[in-house]
Amino acid sequence: MSLKPEALERLIEIARESNDPTIIGSGKGRILFTKEGKFEIPPEPVKQGRKIHTFESFQRIVAVELSSTVAGKKPAKEDANGVFRVPNEGSCVYVSDKRFVYLSDPSDPYGFEAVFFPVPSVEAMWFSAESKNAMDQKILIRTLRITLSRCLLSKDIVSLIRNVKFKADTSGESDLQHGRQSISRSIIKEVKGLDTIPETLTIQIKPFENINIIKRVQIAIEIDENTETFKLTPLPGEWDRMIDEVLNECVASVMQANERVLALRGDA
Repeated sequence: MSLKPEALERLIEIARESNDPTIIGSGKGRILFTKEGKFEIPPEPVKQGRKIHTFESFQRIVAVELSSTVAGKKPAKEDANGVFRVPNEGSCVYVSDKRFVYLSDPSDPYGFEAVFFPVPSVEAMWFSAESKNAMDQKILIRTLRITLSRCLLSKDIVSLIRNVKFKADTSGESDLQHGRQSISRSIIKEVKGLDTIPETLTIQIKPFENINIIKRVQIAIEIDENTETFKLTPLPGEWDRMIDEVLNECVASVMQANERVLALRGDA
């Protein structure tokens, strides 16, 4: 309900003349008026809903909420506008890489019933934080054997990198090939094992620890012979494609399991 300016001013005067403090407004617009002045009141706490830890559990919560309306278990009720509505009718699930939100009443964005937060996997966090950093041979082998062990379709790449032998030679001219930077052709002859290293490598990765979906992406193996270092870099667009595919599969899974809910990409 909105008040005309003159009516609001009169209410403020009454509040200031009164011995008791008066609150005008509701929700986010509440103001406390006293004889000493006016004070903003913080918004009422937003309903937080249930925090779910896995995608499977989130789906079960949605299914349980929707099934509660079956066979008249929850009859239609009259809302503030005099409209009779069936509880959970028109329920929505919003899916993003930050959170999944289940709204039993889409008209109330603060009244969600359940929320699920995707947790990036160890491998995904490594690629987002470390893939731009150069690694020496020892660190790369350790990274492949331990941090990214679940990603490797074959352990052969570890043996191939272990067999690379660097021997410095600064004579010659500049050259660039096979995704690696070299200062001379003579250096390539002195480094053993590089010809067996592929330019790209296909790995499997689980982007989110609590969503049981695994995808394959291609990464480039970059070699800098000057510094005797390596980089593992996802090819352009591969990472975004992988995240999109995972979220789209989640949307399809929610709608397939619960025909009466609308699942959308985005945030509530």
